[in-house]
Amino acid sequence: MVVSANRAIQHTCTYWLLLVEWGNAVSLGDLDELVLSCRNEEGREYIAEAVACYKAGAYRACIVSTWIAVVYDLLAKIRELALSGDQAAQVIVNDLNRWQPLIGRGDQTAIKSSLDLERTIVTIANDQFGFFEGMQLVDLERLHADRNRCAHPTYQGTEQPYAPSAELARTHLVHAVRHVLSQAPIQGKAAAAQIIRLVESSFFPTDVDKVKVQLRSAGVDRARESLIRAVIDQLVFGYLEGGPSLKGRPQTACAVRALAEIYPELCEPRIRRALNSICRRVADTELVFFIGLQKSYSQMWSLLEADNKTRMSEVVRQCTDDVAQQSKHPIVVQAAVDLYCSSKTWEWANANYHALEPLLNVLSEAQIRRILSARTNESADLPGAHSFSGFCRFVYENEKIPRAEIIATLTTEGADYLVRDLQREPGDVPF
Repeated sequence: MVVSANRAIQHTCTYWLLLVEWGNAVSLGDLDELVLSCRNEEGREYIAEAVACYKAGAYRACIVSTWIAVVYDLLAKIRELALSGDQAAQVIVNDLNRWQPLIGRGDQTAIKSSLDLERTIVTIANDQFGFFEGMQLVDLERLHADRNRCAHPTYQGTEQPYAPSAELARTHLVHAVRHVLSQAPIQGKAAAAQIIRLVESSFFPTDVDKVKVQLRSAGVDRARESLIRAVIDQLVFGYLEGGPSLKGRPQTACAVRALAEIYPELCEPRIRRALNSICRRVADTELVFFIGLQKSYSQMWSLLEADNKTRMSEVVRQCTDDVAQQSKHPIVVQAAVDLYCSSKTWEWANANYHALEPLLNVLSEAQIRRILSARTNESADLPGAHSFSGFCRFVYENEKIPRAEIIATLTTEGADYLVRDLQREPGDVPF
């Protein structure tokens, strides 16, 4: 017990030494600069009030005002997330809107609920929205505890009021601005989901410079490392083996490259680990996506380990430079056909078509016939997918096989709507 007590005292002393060291490193002029870095106007006003209290030597008032600024700013961030469609944030905003008129009428239940939210706002912001990392949460919880000591006369259990030091007050000011008031509400899970939704959009660009603009506008240039790691993992896994909204899409591959160029030290180890892990477990038909990623992210090959390079070496070795660059080697083409014919839903058909579409001009007649009959022969759910309509239109207009054969096959496959569409003359009104 004595040892445990000594360790606790040692940890507390270390914490206080760090506080003093960090607090002393910030001058009064630096505090004024910190105020200017606050994003939210209300939070900026309260933190400016806290700085004024600090300069006047009113350290208790400084800590109380600092905590108020944190609460106001976190609530403002949650409202911002609610406006962007975050459901968890919307629940909190709805509660606040419901409580306000009740508080005005003295409703004790609403008052208690509002106070409970204030008391737990840092934990909520961390658990539900992932705003903080590591010691940041500890710093803010310590601010809350010291605010209680300053604001509640009975909290100490003594007749002497709590008297915080200048160093402690200054350190809390710095923590509040650096951890909360200067940050955008885009950290953690909510931020990662927001960026992934951006990439999934049909209007997301495929030019890397334009992608960087989009990502920076979403906040990646001021994001914490944990957010960048989470996003690059989701993009790589999503492109190679994710759902239709990310898998095989040029937008996803371009986002991987853009983020890797913005944060090379953070992203490259994550990409290396993901590539090698996925390459060892995917089916041969999925390797076409690695080649698709290589076209956007040229470093991919160098990140593959020896066994994975060996697995793909035949594709690379047998290709001429021109064909390799265009990903039209027969092995690649066959893999793309296999993949498309394995689609069991319309969504997967549309996602897998990203691998097949660039190869339409080099498909053999046998491969075209296989795709047209894949519903019957391979239980592929292609008819009804807009990608299959595009495929049929391409082979019909370019007469890759006789048009009469295409019509007969589609009729047999129960795709009469496609037959009518293909046979419609230009200018005809669609059925």
